[in-house]
Amino acid sequence: FFDDLQWADAYSLHLIRALVTDKSIKHFLFIGCIRDDEVDITHPFATELYEIQMRSVAVTKIEVTNITKEEANALITDYFHFSKKVTSFLTDLVYQKTNGNAFCITQFLQSLCGERLIQWSSVLKCWEIDTKSIITQFVPEDVPDDSIRKLVRKILQLPSKTQHALQMMSCVGSKCSESTMLLFLDEEMIKRADKPN
Repeated sequence: FFDDLQWADAYSLHLIRALVTDKSIKHFLFIGCIRDDEVDITHPFATELYEIQMRSVAVTKIEVTNITKEEANALITDYFHFSKKVTSFLTDLVYQKTNGNAFCITQFLQSLCGERLIQWSSVLKCWEIDTKSIITQFVPEDVPDDSIRKLVRKILQLPSKTQHALQMMSCVGSKCSESTMLLFLDEEMIKRADKPN
């Protein structure tokens, strides 16, 4: 499974095409994921997909949409086994923050666990939820939590060296070579950058 193929470089896309069109490879299933809103007919991925289809390779497209509130509730119920009241509260919050985007639901629940607002109790052998802290932290906001704020929160949890490297790489543009990335992770370079002039 390959996610975010809309960001794949030309060499990776050529390799994928070579693998899926090679008739000598048996019992091979390739699953890829793209964001439709980032790929038009001129995009390199669309070009490679067209080439694959022209070689009589069966391609099945599955559009993944947001899940319903009931489906989100079922997911939360199945995973955490909270009481109906707690599950209802958590589902309302999760759905408000994610609008049913399955990826965002997973990320939001992981962030709640990462911040120890939901955690496994080895003593009680069940999940525990800190509803008071969740209400304090999330409910007063009138605006749904957007993906940018979630991403920023995740970045701020990274080690400072990694944060610095990300700041430097953001100046490079949308693509960064491995050698450039390693340069940004260089300890001496970070120390020089942090020194006041």
